[in-house]
Parts: sequence; structure tokens; C-alpha cells
Amino acid sequence: MNTENKLIKDSQELLGKLKAHEEQVFSTKLKTNERVLARVTDGIYREPVSALRELISNAFDADAENVFITTDAPRFKNIRIEDDGQGMSVETLVHVIHNIGGSLKRTSNGEFYGVTGSNGNYSPKGRRLIGKIGIGLFSVSQLSQNFQIITKRSGDNFRTVATVALQQYNEVDEREADQEYESGNVNIWKEKVEDLNSHGTTIVLNNIRVQARETLTDKRFWRDFDINQNESQLKKIKPPTPKKYYIGRLENGKNAEEILHSINKDGVYQSLPWDEGTADDEKFLQMTKRVWDETLKSNQRPQIEKLFDHYFYMLWRLSLSIPTNYVNGDIFDTTDPDKYLCYHLSNLAKEQAKKFDFEPGKSIRETLKIEKINDNEKFKVSVDNIVLKRPILFDDLPKTKGRINKPMVFFGKYSENFGGKPATLSAGELKFHAYLFWNNKIAPVEHRGVLIRVFNASGTLFDETFLDYQVQEINRLEQITCEIFIEKGFDSALNIDRESFNYSHPHAVLLTRWLHNSLRQLTNTQKSLASSARTEQKTQNLDLAIDGIKQIAQKVWDSNHESSLISKPSVDFVKENTQISINDGQEEDEEEGYTDYSLNREILNFKSNERNTQNEKHRMRILEEKLKAIATVLISYGIFDLVPVDKRDEMLRAIYEIVQVEGNDNA
Repeated sequence: MNTENKLIKDSQELLGKLKAHEEQVFSTKLKTNERVLARVTDGIYREPVSALRELISNAFDADAENVFITTDAPRFKNIRIEDDGQGMSVETLVHVIHNIGGSLKRTSNGEFYGVTGSNGNYSPKGRRLIGKIGIGLFSVSQLSQNFQIITKRSGDNFRTVATVALQQYNEVDEREADQEYESGNVNIWKEKVEDLNSHGTTIVLNNIRVQARETLTDKRFWRDFDINQNESQLKKIKPPTPKKYYIGRLENGKNAEEILHSINKDGVYQSLPWDEGTADDEKFLQMTKRVWDETLKSNQRPQIEKLFDHYFYMLWRLSLSIPTNYVNGDIFDTTDPDKYLCYHLSNLAKEQAKKFDFEPGKSIRETLKIEKINDNEKFKVSVDNIVLKRPILFDDLPKTKGRINKPMVFFGKYSENFGGKPATLSAGELKFHAYLFWNNKIAPVEHRGVLIRVFNASGTLFDETFLDYQVQEINRLEQITCEIFIEKGFDSALNIDRESFNYSHPHAVLLTRWLHNSLRQLTNTQKSLASSARTEQKTQNLDLAIDGIKQIAQKVWDSNHESSLISKPSVDFVKENTQISINDGQEEDEEEGYTDYSLNREILNFKSNERNTQNEKHRMRILEEKLKAIATVLISYGIFDLVPVDKRDEMLRAIYEIVQVEGNDNA
């Protein structure tokens, strides 16, 4: 067979050649049908939070420093997303409209259209791109089918405006399946402006879809709440409890969309998770602390989905997904060695974590030589005047009871180039760093697990299974939160929705193995530390008990010898019963071996050996001290010396047998 090297793109040309030539091989390209693309993308973004996350990612990739979102809460009729990024040229916007799914990012054309720098993986100002496949425009279909794009580049005397009407796949009549499918219609034009220096992109979502509004307004929850409230009134039972924090709800009824509803008929229309007058950039810190405060109350397992209505729940999830600052500082920037018990993770399978040594005046990041990926300091997202910050607290946590009195943090980093194997087999180099944070309590419940950030952004939530960790450590896993920060690679492991990933991908397999090895090191260290803490606590308790027993004996002696110069006699158990009378007032040093009363150790009837547990040893030590104290009391009252020498052992043995009897729950 002969092969024609020419690549044939036109379907009709290919068909003609196939009919005209036999035993001739022709080359062509696979093409994606727009109907298939629309069907796939229709199921990718299932929630409003996903759509907003994608639009924020686009702003980040456009080098925006500020993103302002207004949601019209609690009505949610229109949503506006505005950024101060570089904006799009006319050529770029036209390309985006005509090439849905054909992202300019990470391509050779990206620099030409002003979307990337010379390296297609980075923005013009050097940010590592977090968007990828170019279908983010479809994400807004979960919110609205009609939206407007307004964009301008610095220096232009015009702005470009496009109105888009998306066609949803499920609205297409199946009888038209043989017809050409159109994703939507666009009107585009330019408008003159006077401000040459302004730049950025604004997306206005009009007429938010009914399904999206019902989700954002938490309609289902409030409907069930009203039903349960009516039933409670009829049956005279305890009324249902609304979610603790909510942005507000609307009155029921056809014409009630503008009327706010007061749940308790007291004129209060919303319950906010921060104090009145709180600054915009402090609201998320207070919101996070409200969740942690629940652990000090009856709610030991606070869940954000139950504490917050869907609006606040959406903001929480958004703040976890985007490149932004932590509410109270990044743990890698810690310079205080006394805040945590810090350990350095080993990358070898059989080694254990080692105590982390801070370099004087340096942070953990500086000590471990970890570079920041996509610096959060230059990117701020505000939703309805609420500045989003990662709701993860490391400092000022509520005090909890436990043997380990401060959080443990395990730091690690890893890189693998797969021995230079081609990227087609290994998917290229993988590099990441991570922390595993252990505390007696982790709040909220949804933060117990591992979250993977690719270039400081994430579409996933915390995975409570820790990537299917099979070791039965349920209690300890509930005390761990972990973040893994991808510096290189892993991007190709993400699924198209960027909210999950391919577990069989080489990078996912290696990362999973590293995480499970790190969990083993953490649990082993925690067990060892807890065991040491238990031993120390038991020793302290033993010392306190012995001191208490001795103080009682001393108090009795002092009360009976107020005017005497005779000090309290020393009493001890020895192997042989050697009676030494009380001395004549001359003090002897007990530490030098002199004992006033030597008692027969066989009375204790306790055989010490290696099999005795620590609890057994402590119990016998206390019994011995009690018997010595009782003997001292008897001596103090003059009773002990009245008992014949050959009867003293018998008396003490009887007392010992009485003292060591313990209660029985079944008695």
C-alpha cells in the first residue's frame, strides 16, 4: 500500500480520494462535534460554585489583582464578575468565541494573542496558569444562558462588548440531531471610551436560571423547614432549628420575590457569621472562628453544610479553591518554634519523621527552601464586600484536653523525574511540598482529610479517605488536615471538571504512595508521643499521690508532737524485719541509710518482675506508701510500740489486705 503524506482536513476531499483510489492510505484528523462538546460540558459544572471558580481562575490567569463579584443576594437575579486583569483584545475575544475548548493557554499562539508569556505555561506577568482546557465559558451555563462580556486592554481607546446567548444541549429537539449544532449566538461590537489606562474584564450574568436560584437561595431547605414548623405547631412539639447562619430568605408566593422573610417575625432577616461593623477583610476570619467555637459547645463535630446556608457554604468552598491568603497566616511562614511540635517527613518507606530544627530567624519555608507558587499577596477576591480567605486556622485554636498539649505539624517535599523517561510514559516531572497538621480536634468536619492544590488552586474538597488509606486509624485520621501543593506536574492527572483526578495516572499513584507513607510516620510519632505523655502524666500523678500521703502522715505527727523536738520517724520496708527503736531525739539523715522503723517487705506480698505493667508498679508503690503512712500514724499515737514485736507484722499484714481490697461494680 502507498501512503500519502499530505494531511487531509476537509471531509469531502477525503471522501473523494477514498472513492478514486484503492489501496492508498490517507491521513486526516479526528474532529469533535459541537453537539458532543456541548453535551460533555453540560454535565461538567454541576453547581454555581463551580462556575464562579472557573471565572475567578480566568481572572487570575489574566494577571488580575482584584476580582469583585456581586451576587444580588439573597435574590440572585443577576451576578456580576469584574476584574482588573489585562483584558482581551478584539482578536483574542473573537478567537475565544470561535474556539470553545481550544484554549490559547499552554500553546504557541498564547503569546501572540496576549494570553501567555513566552513560556505558554505562564501568564504575561509570570503567573503559573491554573486554567487549562478553554471551556470555562460553558461554566456560566449553570448560572445563566444569557450573559455579557465587557473587556478592555490598557492603552486602547475602546472596549469590546459581546452578548452571548448559550444553547443548552438538553433544550435541543432530538429530531434535529442530524442538523448542525450551534453552541449559541453572539453579538459583538466596540465602544469608544475616554479612559485609556483602564483595563480588565467584566462578565454580567443576566436572568439567573431558576435551578441555580433555587440552589443559591436554599429553597429546598427552607421549604422543608416551613413544613416541619407547621407540623410542630399542630402537634405542639419542639419547632425545627434554622441553619445558624444565613444571608436571608424571601417570602413564599408568586409575587414575593422582593420581600425578605423574618423567620421569627422579629424583623431580623439574616444571621451573619461575623459581628456588625467587621471590616471586609476580617469577615472570613470571624466566620472561621465561629466554626471552631462550635467545638467548645455541644457541637463537637461542626459541619459547614449544616451551620451555613448555601450562600455561605458556597463562599467557603470558593475560598478553599482559589489562590488566596489564609485567614490567619500561612503555616509555612511560621518562625516561632514554640507554636507547634514540628517534624520533617522522610521520603523513604521504612524511616520515621524527625524533629524539625528551625534555623534562627527563618521560617519553615525558608528552612526547607520551598518557593511560593502563585503568590497570594497580589490576588484578592471580594464577593458582596466579603474578602475571601482560606478558612484554615493554625493559630489561636480553642484549647482542648489531651495528652499532647499543642498541635503537631509534619512538613515534607518530594520530586521525581522518573529517570528521564519520556513524558508519554511518565507524564513528566512531579514536584510538590506538603504539611500534615494534627490536632486533638479539626474543624469543620469537612477539613478532615487531604486537599491537593495544583499551582495553588484546587477544584476538589478535602478527601476524608486520604486517597483511600487502608490502615485502620479512624480516630487519628479525624485529627488530621493536610494540604499538598503541586509545583510541577499532576495537571494532566486532573479530570475535565478539575474537581477530581485520575487515580491511575503515574503522578497520582506516586503522590498517593507518598501520602500514605507520611501518614504512617505521623501516626507512629503521635502514638510514641502520646505514650510518653501518658507515662509522664502517670509519674506526675504518682508523685502527687505519694506527696499527699506523706503530708497526711506528717500532719498527724506534728499535731501529736507540737512541743517535742523529736522529728517524724522514718519508716521503710526491708527484706528482713529488723526493729530499731525510736531514737533519742538526734536527727539522722534518711538518705544516708538510717531507718527508725524497718518493716518486713514480705508483708507487701508483691513480686516485682519484668512482666509487671506500669499501672501495677504504680499501684503497689502507692499501697506501700499508704502502709508506711499508717505505720507512722500508729507510731504517732503510741499504738505501734504497744504491739508486741512478733505481732507487728501480723497487724500490718491485716491492714495491708484491707487497704488493697478494691470495690466491685457488681457488688
